Amino acid sequence: DYTDGSGTFSFTTNSTTHTIDVNPTLTTTYTITSITDATICSGAAGDDATVNVNTPPTSASLVAVGATTICAGQSASLRVNITGGAPGYDFTINNIAGAFVNYLSGTDIIIAPATTTTYTFATVVTDDNGCTVNGTGSV
Repeated sequence: DYTDGSGTFSFTTNSTTHTIDVNPTLTTTYTITSITDATICSGAAGDDATVNVNTPPTSASLVAVGATTICAGQSASLRVNITGGAPGYDFTINNIAGAFVNYLSGTDIIIAPATTTTYTFATVVTDDNGCTVNGTGSV
């Protein structure tokens, strides 16, 4: 038997190891409460495992900061505003070389295109815990 703190659950196996699939919505600790074999011998209880549930980012939007029309040789700024998740976000943007790694939401991205260029997310946005969200926006 095992418990998640709110209820006790039982399982039967003929193996010395057993996998229990769980899907908690909050960080939960599961504790073995009793062990009994086929001959009704009991073992030590009390080992536990904690399943940490990370909150994913809820949105990521690519926006222009200031002017969206510039002259050759000038620069403009983009920004990615990310809500939720764990800071230190990774993503790529079409028409910008390289990936953004450990980006902090709202930090200016300076661009200086030689011609009219459209920028969109090329990948999902991944937070520091590995949780993802699809980015939106086109500039």
